[in-house]
Amino acid sequence: AKALGCQVGDVVRLSIEALGWSNKPFRVVSQEIRFDGQVPMALVEENAAIYAWDNDDRAPVTPTAPTVYNPLNSPFILGIDVAGTTAEWSAVIDDNGDKPEDNADVTANAVPSLDQIAPIAFAADYLGVLAGGQLPKNIAVIRRRGGIDVSSTTTWSIVSQVGITGTVTISASGVVTIPTGATIGTSSTIEVRSVRDGTTLDARIGVTRNDAAPPSTGSSGGTTVTDSTFSSVSGTSFVAISDLMTVKTGSSGQIQFAGALTTTVEAAPSVGTFPVEMKWQYRTVGGTFADVATAVPSTIDATAIFDGFYYSEDGFVDCSPLKTGLSATTDYEVQLFARRTASPPIKDVFFLGTASAVGS
Repeated sequence: AKALGCQVGDVVRLSIEALGWSNKPFRVVSQEIRFDGQVPMALVEENAAIYAWDNDDRAPVTPTAPTVYNPLNSPFILGIDVAGTTAEWSAVIDDNGDKPEDNADVTANAVPSLDQIAPIAFAADYLGVLAGGQLPKNIAVIRRRGGIDVSSTTTWSIVSQVGITGTVTISASGVVTIPTGATIGTSSTIEVRSVRDGTTLDARIGVTRNDAAPPSTGSSGGTTVTDSTFSSVSGTSFVAISDLMTVKTGSSGQIQFAGALTTTVEAAPSVGTFPVEMKWQYRTVGGTFADVATAVPSTIDATAIFDGFYYSEDGFVDCSPLKTGLSATTDYEVQLFARRTASPPIKDVFFLGTASAVGS
């Protein structure tokens, strides 16, 4: 009811104990009279000092300048500025002592990975006995952190080996070794574990054994003969590496020879490349051997290298001539010969695969 008697411009007094006001003067600046009898009013504080002008016509109370928000005063911005003046670049490293490149986005630098490992294949005779020169076998497993090789600072272990007898080991730098004397199943696996920066990565190495077909030497004069068990060579003189086989020509009086073989050396001293030559020889049964064609050199030389561990890389030689002008339906004895073309260093070169002769 009292508010209905007030008008805009009137001075009213308010007493609010919670605010410590007692008859505090306010001036009415707006007023609304509602249908329900309520009269909301907007008030401003009244003070006699507002009207106390002096001789120079200036207000006795000088207002202060307003505070304007400056985004550069953000605590985050200020924190960056402080870090930029106090951080020492020489001390900025991660837990492994690695430092990012200047201005680099290093998000991917911490991503761990293992290089893919190609399946390992061993050649064996028809009884499953490994051909010589293939063991020991060293296999490097590479762990990376953001693309950088960190194998030497990784903890390695062999989780399991299936189908392999003989203890498979792994070095502190991630080199898996299948030892000399191990036997390999037709389908085997090696499970490798690597641990670094609290992250475990496992890799599986597939190992297969490829058995050759039983040899067919054709002692009764068969038209096709094969051999897959070969002797090794160490010197520069030709020696027989296959069995002596007897093949019968057909009505055409010719023999097609095939000898596309892998060459290999042991992953052990001495190191270097080991080129070879191969040739076929033939004769009538009990006669004198003659060359079928000129000896063929290896197109890829077997190699032994040392890079912390010994590794071997296979070579290849293909001697597959056609001999024509022979007597039809006649037995001939044939044999494959090979030699090294350079020596020293002293080392045996082994041959893997199947050689054949087909009469027609």
